[in-house]
Amino acid sequence: MSEPGLKSGPKVQIKYPVKSLIKALCILEELGESGMLGVTQLGQRLGIRLSTVHRLLSTLEGKGYVLCDSSTSKYMLGGMIARLGDEISHQSPLLKHGTAAVEALSRECNETVNLAILDGTNVVYVARHESRHMLRTTNALGGRWPAHVTALGKACLADLRDDEILRLYDGAKKLNKLTPKSITNVRSLLAELAVVRREGIARDNEENSLNVYCIAVPIRGPSGRVAAALSISAPKARMNPDRLDALKLILIRAGTDLSEKLGGHAVNPSGAN
Repeated sequence: MSEPGLKSGPKVQIKYPVKSLIKALCILEELGESGMLGVTQLGQRLGIRLSTVHRLLSTLEGKGYVLCDSSTSKYMLGGMIARLGDEISHQSPLLKHGTAAVEALSRECNETVNLAILDGTNVVYVARHESRHMLRTTNALGGRWPAHVTALGKACLADLRDDEILRLYDGAKKLNKLTPKSITNVRSLLAELAVVRREGIARDNEENSLNVYCIAVPIRGPSGRVAAALSISAPKARMNPDRLDALKLILIRAGTDLSEKLGGHAVNPSGAN
């Protein structure tokens, strides 16, 4: 069987992988995404030998990361996962205030709202709240996507100088193309980021996923540098000009409020009231 890889978005290069640890993490990810599963189901989905799945599950169960339902012999995430999530929220002001901000903004606009941080040339989704619409956009927490094709990523990248961005992409001649509308070279990305700096808001017009439109604003920390980005995303069919203008205003307000809670200050975009 081929080795499984972490499922959260595009693959991340791991310099010195520990195979058994990767398999255990993949099991946790699969249980998180799919709910209760048995040993055979996990083995088939992840391409791991059943004997290995059983050993890993026994270890994870012993440490409280999974639980086994004795009536079905299926496994689910355990209390240790929730405990670690609580600890992260307590230790991180961004997650503590950001999670509340994401939920409040999503309820106000009834669209999917995400909070993400920049990690190299990718963004990592750290909080989200989905729209109540039947037709909505979704992203997995912890998912990683190329920054240049997301509004969240552009909002973060715009905080860097052009020379910093050139070093970050290390002379790359082509950027990953996820849709026909994706930016595919650094020169075009720099031009786009100049617009983001000027307007204070970033856009993803079907660049990451077809039929999805997304807007994002930077979230600044006490140093004044961008710590994260906050976005609203929706099917493009719902993003008519009037609704887009309304969403921009509430997103800017929510981003400013979150930045202030973190001790930062959000610059009011040109043309915003």
